[in-house]
Amino acid sequence: MNKIFGENGILYRGINRIVDLIVLNVIFVLTCLPVITIGSACVSMYQLTIKMIKNEESYIVQSYVKGIKDNFKKSTIFWGCLLILLIVLSVDFFIVCSFAKPIRQILLTLLISVFLILMMVVSYVFPLMAKFENSLKNTLKNAFIISMSKIAHTVVIVGINVLPVIMFFCVEKMRIYIINYYVILGFSLSAYINSYFLRDVFKKVFDIEV
Repeated sequence: MNKIFGENGILYRGINRIVDLIVLNVIFVLTCLPVITIGSACVSMYQLTIKMIKNEESYIVQSYVKGIKDNFKKSTIFWGCLLILLIVLSVDFFIVCSFAKPIRQILLTLLISVFLILMMVVSYVFPLMAKFENSLKNTLKNAFIISMSKIAHTVVIVGINVLPVIMFFCVEKMRIYIINYYVILGFSLSAYINSYFLRDVFKKVFDIEV
C-alpha cells in the first residue's frame, strides 16, 4: 500500500506532478499576456519540463522566472519573426479562401504545407534553446534537420501541439473545454509529454542524456 499511497508512492508523486504542472501552466499563461514574452516563456517552460521528466526540477516559480530572464533576447527575436510569419500566413489564408475553386485548392494545399513545415521546425526550436547554448542560426538549422530526420517523433510532437488548436476551430462545442484546459494545464502538460519524446530524439541525435 505504501507503494501507492505512501509519501513516495505512485499516487502521491502523481498528484505532486499534476500540481507542479498546474502551477507552471498558470505562470506560463500569465507571462504570455504581454505577447512579446511568449518566446522566452516557451523556452523557460521547456527548461523545467525537461528537468521534470528526470525529477531534477527545483522551485518552479523561481526557476521559471530565471529562465525567462536568461533566454529573453534570443527567444524574443525568434518569436517576433515567427509571429510575423504566422500573421502573413493567416492573411494569405483568408485571401486565398476568396479565390475560385481550382486555384483555391492548390494554394490552400500549399499554405497548409508551409504551415505544417513551420510547426515541425518550431516544435524543436524552443526545446533546443532550452537545452543547448547555440546561435539562433544554428538552432534553426538543427531544428530543421531534426524535424525532417526524426519524422515519427516530429509527427507526434506536432500532433500534441497542433491538434487541440485544430479542434478549437473545427468543433464549436469543444471550444470552452479547450480554453479551460489550456488555462489550467494544457500548455505545461503538452510540453511535459513532448519532453519524453525530445529526450529520446536528443539522445539519438546528439548522443547525450537529456
